[in-house]
Amino acid sequence: NAIGGEFIVVGVDESPAAIQAAQWAADEAERRNCELRLVHAFTLPATAGYPGYNSYPEDLRPVLQREWQGLLDRMAVDLRKGHPSLTITTKVHYELAPEALRSESAGAVLTVVSPGPPMVRANAPALMPPLMMKPPTSEWIRASVESVIGPV
Repeated sequence: NAIGGEFIVVGVDESPAAIQAAQWAADEAERRNCELRLVHAFTLPATAGYPGYNSYPEDLRPVLQREWQGLLDRMAVDLRKGHPSLTITTKVHYELAPEALRSESAGAVLTVVSPGPPMVRANAPALMPPLMMKPPTSEWIRASVESVIGPV
């Protein structure tokens, strides 16, 4: 189990690049004998309308929260097969990814993210390594996101 409360954060989704990043992070967490935290963030797109109007069904957000939590739980089970002694925790955030990574990475020894959002990763080389930093700053996250998808 983890010593001294040290942990590694990895931002994940269902993409092959994110799964590769999670596997790499699990290897590194085991090597460092620290906890691994799997993190996913999502938001619902803004809709046109008037104040107080919501075009989404009321139960959509909790349904998506459960689906993403299920993905993280399955990913944790898969990672534990190769790392049975590794402590793995999971967290789904309803907020933008940069903010979720910044808050989850406070105090982390390492933060791992896969290269770019899913639509960019689809065109990335299969063996592209994950990006790493200790711990991220909001300026680094925002600059990285903006360099890939435009202003946030």
